Amino acid sequence: MRKLIVLLLMVGIAFDARVPSAAVQDRSFIVFAAASLTEGVTEVSAAFTQETGIAVKTSFSASSVLARQIEAGAPATVFFAADEEWMDYLQSRKLLAPGSRRDVLGNQLVLVAPADSTASVKITSGPALLQALGGARIATGDPDSVPVGKYAKAALIKLGVWEQVQGRLVRAEDVRSALAFVARGEAPFGIVYLTDAKIEKRVKLLAVFPQDTYPPIRYPIAMTAGAGADASRFVEFITGKRAAAIFQKYGFALLPTAGQTANAADTDPCTGFTWDVSRERAVMKQTPRAVSGAVRPGADVPKIEPEKLYEVKLADQSAVTFVAKPGKAALTDGAHAGLVRFRVEKSGRYRISITSEHWIDVVEGTQLVSSRDFQGQRGCERPHKIVEYELPAGRDLTLQFSGSTGARVIVAITAVSTPARG
Repeated sequence: MRKLIVLLLMVGIAFDARVPSAAVQDRSFIVFAAASLTEGVTEVSAAFTQETGIAVKTSFSASSVLARQIEAGAPATVFFAADEEWMDYLQSRKLLAPGSRRDVLGNQLVLVAPADSTASVKITSGPALLQALGGARIATGDPDSVPVGKYAKAALIKLGVWEQVQGRLVRAEDVRSALAFVARGEAPFGIVYLTDAKIEKRVKLLAVFPQDTYPPIRYPIAMTAGAGADASRFVEFITGKRAAAIFQKYGFALLPTAGQTANAADTDPCTGFTWDVSRERAVMKQTPRAVSGAVRPGADVPKIEPEKLYEVKLADQSAVTFVAKPGKAALTDGAHAGLVRFRVEKSGRYRISITSEHWIDVVEGTQLVSSRDFQGQRGCERPHKIVEYELPAGRDLTLQFSGSTGARVIVAITAVSTPARG
């Protein structure tokens, strides 16, 4: 009997000794991260485990794929995206832990070619880029969903060459797949992030896209709803000094808030609006659709839709015939103008947000619609100016741009709140 008791005690001690190890294993959690973060997040996760003893599992893919997997119930506890739109997507569905979201890293958009390519490209203008590309195919992420592809589309639209090259795009499922097409010589050019160009020895960097041709590339991180304290520790670690050194090694830029707990509102000029403009800012993060503003009333005036973002190409104002005389005296030298049309399905308050100094008028028939209110905020580029209107339902309305030297304007129409029925 004594031997049996001793044996049972020894088994019990051995079992207890294994409990801490199992508990640590049970504390492991899963991080979903954009494909472009593969090396950085892998190394940072290993450093976190070394420091805390908590295991981290990782899954890398396009931000769009990962966001939809989380929406479908995938057990991720941390989401590290390559753009803000897919983080907004989860946040709007209340799938993120409140207050856990932070913008951590920045990146740049570049043009690459196989390492043995003799191509030489300088992105000084759209025509120069077209001439350098010739009729070649270009690999990048799918512009309909993959962040790098959306940034690439925005840059090509800004340069005025989107229509000429969109049919030659090799639409990859994520940025690393696009990089692989170029590395294997299956595509003579690729549009990827600077950090991807640096880690792949089989490609060479040809040119960096001007940063004013695409929206700022920001990598936000957040915990998913219900994530625990260990995930919170990981997010804190990501924004700390040790992780910062790792990310910088791979070529990422550190955003000003990285490693700090200060609220971004302290330095964000877009918080200067006295209205709640979160809805307008969310739409402004979309990749804009390119349209050319009409120069005279009629059937050729392009139609835009509410809740979507557009970049409108304008003409010399002297060549434009307005539907109604602009409500403000316009510049005569170097001003650009144009017309688009739209309608709203429900009557109520709507805001028209733009990124420039253009004067805007809404016209019903030939009569100007009076604006309810106006706000602008210096330093906030998206949006820079917002005008609020009370709009009727189901009517064809014309939106006129005038009076500023800018040849393009980015615009969005948003409902202030659920519009009244009408």
